[in-house]
Amino acid sequence: MPSLRQRLRWGWTAVAAVGLVADPAHAADSELSALLGVRLGHTDNIALAAEGLEQADDLAEVTAGLTFARAKPRLETHVAYQAQGVFYDEASESSEVFNTLNATSQLALVLNRVFFDSFAVYDQTIVDATGKYSFNKLALTGNRTDVAILGGGPRVMLSIGESVTGEIRYGYTKINYDDVALEDTEEKVATFTLGNSTVRSGGSWAINYDNEHYDYDVSSSIEFQTFDVELGYWVSSGVRLYTRQGLESDYTLVVPSGLQGVGESPGLDQHYWYVGTDWHPNDRTTLKVQSGQRSYGEARTFQWSYRTSRGGFNIDYIEEPTTYLREQLHRVRRAGEFLPIDSLDGPRGSFFYLQKQMGIAFVLDRPRSGAGIRVFNERRFDIVEAVHDTSDETERYSGVELNLRWNFSTASSVAFLSQAARRRSTLNVIDDELRYMAFNFAHRVGRQGQFTLNIARETSDPSAASSQDPYEENQVIFGIQRTFGTPSRTRVPQRFNGYLNGTTGR
Repeated sequence: MPSLRQRLRWGWTAVAAVGLVADPAHAADSELSALLGVRLGHTDNIALAAEGLEQADDLAEVTAGLTFARAKPRLETHVAYQAQGVFYDEASESSEVFNTLNATSQLALVLNRVFFDSFAVYDQTIVDATGKYSFNKLALTGNRTDVAILGGGPRVMLSIGESVTGEIRYGYTKINYDDVALEDTEEKVATFTLGNSTVRSGGSWAINYDNEHYDYDVSSSIEFQTFDVELGYWVSSGVRLYTRQGLESDYTLVVPSGLQGVGESPGLDQHYWYVGTDWHPNDRTTLKVQSGQRSYGEARTFQWSYRTSRGGFNIDYIEEPTTYLREQLHRVRRAGEFLPIDSLDGPRGSFFYLQKQMGIAFVLDRPRSGAGIRVFNERRFDIVEAVHDTSDETERYSGVELNLRWNFSTASSVAFLSQAARRRSTLNVIDDELRYMAFNFAHRVGRQGQFTLNIARETSDPSAASSQDPYEENQVIFGIQRTFGTPSRTRVPQRFNGYLNGTTGR
């Protein structure tokens, strides 16, 4: 594990590197801002210990960061870096500096046609899903490690005439954990799509191919493919009926077990099909319903979304084969952050499974107030057993998240964030309830200064069958921060920023 001095050196090196990107000759095309902040706080349970063993501590946090954005016809870049030093009074030997980075870039090799996309994330994540979990980086869990993710690849946009469009994309991603107990991984994904999806009359068609490959340092590699052809017909300008006929890998060969699958590479082995309907009455409303048969049994999808200028809602239900690594990377790409609480098994758990995921989200964003609520239920199954007509649930994660915001003046605002979740895993023997609540008051000081007060509480309530002890922790933190330059919408990853904030970009 790098020393505190090494972490400080790495952090300031990154700050200098980002600063060099801001070439004064291109200042008119760029946005550069810096952040400095100091917070002082108190916690009544610094190590998340069980009742009767709590240890209170005072802490100080020093934050320095840079954000940079540049938009040019051929190059669009967003970089956000932050160094967060946390220093304790009683537990001074545990003081640490965390470096977080969120960077994306899109280079147009041929304008509007050929691109090279890249991204980088440096963050912290949990080591052991059965260990202590905290919603922020202030508590001393002993269950946190650095992770670096670097990915990129070419993307070619296709168009034939006025109505046929598509895409060819290849992506390579490397994930490196600082903790040697966790397996470093590689993701390779190739996709091809082509169809007349922009037409809303007469017949419709689409061709889709997907190849995903995941390599691990020690565990067996995972590779699977899908290919399908979709044919449909618009019975009106807003209603389409369609069917999908395709081939997919034999999922009993994806993860070799014993002699099973040794020497074999999963190909397009099994037939599958869907029938469904799309409903698009206007640009704000979409509804998709489909049902079919996959090699692991019946499969259904339901997606309904409605958007307005002040928010909207989503209702989603999907059943599909997936991997732990794919889910983590999707979350990073969507919100620029790791959400480890959404990972039931953690990096040491099942690498490939059947997932059935349901979510309902509502967001209301008004000039002086905002509200959001999300209900979710994620279930995972052994996919090989599902192929053999058994459906034992291996993991489940469900809960509700609430986000409220109110600006009661041009300078002051309050926000409330809460999540209550239940985790269960037969693979890692997890069965607990996690709750988090946070109240935040912010008041602008001058043009770019801000005073903040944060009161947070987190609790863990394991079941009787768990070996973990229940704990609760309360924090009170106040601080002041100052930004310099033009603020950017690019953010560094946050330990708990919330799905709803990630969705709305706030």
